[in-house]
Amino acid sequence: MTWNPSKYLRYDVERSQPARDLIAALGDADPTEIVDLGCGTGNSTALLEQRWPQASLTGIRDYEISIEVPEQTLRQYGINMDVIANAVKKASLDLPGGSVRTEGGEVLLRANARKYTAPEFAPIPVITRED
Repeated sequence: MTWNPSKYLRYDVERSQPARDLIAALGDADPTEIVDLGCGTGNSTALLEQRWPQASLTGIRDYEISIEVPEQTLRQYGINMDVIANAVKKASLDLPGGSVRTEGGEVLLRANARKYTAPEFAPIPVITRED
């Protein structure tokens, strides 16, 4: 499956509504610094910058992935999105593993198999069968 920005941006109006509501609620406020947490594509950040061009503005993108599976495919394999979410969660881990004391000091152990890109997520087995 490939990333389709037009599908993501299809709901831009809905995604940026909270920023428009915030701008309206703050009215005549004159901030000097704005931090947009979870700024996504930056469209809401642009609205904040238009309203308060004098403010120092920082956008921090929250990490997010989108996995889309057609309903027909889910039915074909007798699964739902929960099955896919669980497979992804199990295959993308970052777990503390404890520590080991050595003469040189303490060594922290960590199992880091977190995935970040579409090519890393693509080969995750969702279901397996003997055939």
